[in-house]
Amino acid sequence: MSYVTINNGKFIFHDDADKSQKLIDIMTPAENQSDLMQMELINAVQGNLPKIFNGTPDGMAQGIIFLRIVSRLLRKPQIHHVLHIGNWSPLDEVLAEMLPQFNPKNFLWSYSPMCPLEKFSNVNFIFDKVIGGGYLLSANKFDTIIFTEPKIPPLEVLIAPKDFGEIYFFAPKSELPDYLKSAQIFDLAENFSLVEVELSPTLKRELNKLTPRGQLDEKINFIRQTIYKLPKVSKKFNQLPPPEKNSCLDEYIAEVARAEKILTEIFPELHSDTLKQNFNMFKEFLIDVRLYDDLQMKKHAVANLNAQVQVLLSDLKNL
Repeated sequence: MSYVTINNGKFIFHDDADKSQKLIDIMTPAENQSDLMQMELINAVQGNLPKIFNGTPDGMAQGIIFLRIVSRLLRKPQIHHVLHIGNWSPLDEVLAEMLPQFNPKNFLWSYSPMCPLEKFSNVNFIFDKVIGGGYLLSANKFDTIIFTEPKIPPLEVLIAPKDFGEIYFFAPKSELPDYLKSAQIFDLAENFSLVEVELSPTLKRELNKLTPRGQLDEKINFIRQTIYKLPKVSKKFNQLPPPEKNSCLDEYIAEVARAEKILTEIFPELHSDTLKQNFNMFKEFLIDVRLYDDLQMKKHAVANLNAQVQVLLSDLKNL
């Protein structure tokens, strides 16, 4: 069974395999780079932990989250916003009291169906509901997110923290998706783990690609890159010997056709009303360049193509 030991102010977590992980050190002054005095820190941690730990895996999980947040607050003076998605808990009461001790601008945000009767000066409550489920969250607002709903957080929650912010949630580690395999895991009981994820900009970009908006952006970017590729294709075309020129254009036309197919699929979701028609005209002018043997006709088709590219670029810029 997992447990926590305390040795000279060092809180150490031990899992079932007795693998240890340091949670916080509250006795070493060099560890405290915040504006909170050392004795205030010691008293706050020692005074609040008994309110959270209750001998259950859930109580231990809340205690670990509390210590990890405090450990982060010790790194430097900072403004730190914590969001908790889930029912109001003893951890919320402790954070509501302790966050302002580090900085009066620190706030706890509670995304909970119910709020406590007690009043807290540095707590904001969010009651937004999304038809069909989901969460309305401001992007890049929260330094820490605690997600205690009984499921792996949806993508809109995972990408909500600031860059290098952290999110905590509970899940069997065997169910973690590949993109979270690098997370810090605290095995509390069989099939019950606390997961800590630091949201680096790289990880946030990868997660964003999995969202509906991210997938749409990827398709739009493919269409953009297809248009941006035209100057390189033109340069290559002009450098090739005559027997190879047509195959060069055929290859690019095939790529343009793939982009047009993607555009047809996503067009209902786009802001533009004209992109589909303008892209089709671009493709038709490109085919004209490929088919015309007469130099005057080909020159006219190239002029049409170049003019249409500018129309397309303007259209794409407004997406």
